[in-house]
Amino acid sequence: MTVNWDAVAGADSYNVYRGADKRLDKNVTKPEYSTDGLTPDTKLTINVTSVNESGESAMSEIATKTDAEGGSE
Repeated sequence: MTVNWDAVAGADSYNVYRGADKRLDKNVTKPEYSTDGLTPDTKLTINVTSVNESGESAMSEIATKTDAEGGSE
């Protein structure tokens, strides 16, 4: 499954926080997050922050996407 968001001007990277506990799952340089190995009908809930030399932004609104087939898109 892949989740995309609008690029943020001036961002060097993005932190992706996954799940209700908002654990840091991945630091990415493109405005997209991909994961595989999900079982069918899995809900993926993420928040994203942008990161640059000044620090980390506030978290985005919660985004939830359901993978109807499992695996990756």
